[in-house]
Amino acid sequence: MKHKIVVSLLFVLLVSAAMIVVKYSMNDPELKINPEQEKPLKLFLYEQILNKGLNHYDYLTLREVIKCESSWQQVDQNGETIVSSGNIGLGQINQLAHEKEYQALSLNMNNAYDNLMYVVLLYEREGLTPWRNWSGHCWENKIPTYPKRSRK
Repeated sequence: MKHKIVVSLLFVLLVSAAMIVVKYSMNDPELKINPEQEKPLKLFLYEQILNKGLNHYDYLTLREVIKCESSWQQVDQNGETIVSSGNIGLGQINQLAHEKEYQALSLNMNNAYDNLMYVVLLYEREGLTPWRNWSGHCWENKIPTYPKRSRK
């Protein structure tokens, strides 16, 4: 009986958290929604995080990292994918270091959703290490502290 109550409460919490993310994502001025996009990018990021078994704090962390890396912009005013010093997209993933894995996973480096999928995969595997040297000064004091996992 207790198990069913706990599961029900977790479900309600997850649905509530998703609704909150949707509400704030829709009103977020930093969120640039392209008419061709299927869903807001921040909601997509949140779903990817939950699908990997990560939590809301991981979402808040990656949201800050991406804000610092790309200001949540995948493309420039001409519709071209933003590439800066060989780093591409929302998560500013290094093309040379990650292109083979992108291809092996059938991901498109120029696609914002694929970029977010890879950001979550990289974060799950390496923590914040891939971004720390480049943008850590921007986000380290803004991300939540929590006893969830050790950040590399």
